[in-house]
Amino acid sequence: MEAAITLPIVLLLALGVTDIGRSFFYREAVTNSVRQSLRIAVSSYQQTTANTVCASTSGGPVAITVTSAVPPSGGQVVTIANQAALESSERGHAIVVAHHRFLVPDPDHVLAAGRVLMRKLSRSQGQALVEFALVFPLLFFLLALSIDLFRVDWVTSTVAEAARQAARQAVANEVPTDNAFGAAFGSCSGTTLTPSANGSGCLTSNRIDETVDNVMGSFSRYSTMTEASPSACPTPTIGSTQVCMWPAEQGAAGGYAHCAAARSALGRDPMPGDLGSRNAEYSSPKYKGCFQVVVTVIYRYDSLVPFLGSAAPNLLRIASSTTMLAEY
Repeated sequence: MEAAITLPIVLLLALGVTDIGRSFFYREAVTNSVRQSLRIAVSSYQQTTANTVCASTSGGPVAITVTSAVPPSGGQVVTIANQAALESSERGHAIVVAHHRFLVPDPDHVLAAGRVLMRKLSRSQGQALVEFALVFPLLFFLLALSIDLFRVDWVTSTVAEAARQAARQAVANEVPTDNAFGAAFGSCSGTTLTPSANGSGCLTSNRIDETVDNVMGSFSRYSTMTEASPSACPTPTIGSTQVCMWPAEQGAAGGYAHCAAARSALGRDPMPGDLGSRNAEYSSPKYKGCFQVVVTVIYRYDSLVPFLGSAAPNLLRIASSTTMLAEY
């Protein structure tokens, strides 16, 4: 009985959590589609990105109604009420004892005025408690799993957004007065509207890491910045974020005269890291239109369900990379 009552409630909660997760995911998808469209509209060069901005869906929300039949007026409800009234009366004690054949050592324990006979649980009541004790952990596990799926969906969109915002900040064409690779000061364009972004040092790896931290919010306990390609980006600890930038901030400039020479020598379009460091290209640009910067964000999800991390490690390693052409 308890399981029959609890199961629909838990299923409704699970569906509700799933719908909330889908609504967050679609909201982020719509926001990202507008941002990416505007980014393409105002960009001087075509950008490349490894993220899917918006996915089409089939079908809409599902509405579920749970109904419970009410016994007729002369049915089980009246029977239960009559039984309760009989047992609560003084004469009813003796009748109930005789009906159920209870044995008591002293009649005064049963027939004393104003006393209530305390009896053991019936077999059906004990069976219901055992069933509930067996079913409840499974129902709780399903509810926690539904919440985890919702949060994984949400954090996946957040990780993709963090990679996009960081890459957008890393390729912006800043004027010399912004001191792009200087000391950190003010706000950068990664998390601030461009007219209000008046900071300095915004192209450095540390400031890009700050942008990732701001986007990840309460999901991540802390983040670590590493200058490495996406394939060499290490996996962080549970509940933390790893940010990888490539090419490196400091280092030598590329050895090719221009983009055409680089394509001819490489036999392909230059990849991030083929044309030297970011600071060298910013100080003396000669690869405008082919100098790419890639940002990788990896997050290890901290699951509510025990042992889910060891059972499905790849599910809880959420990664996103975004590659853009430098505008400087």
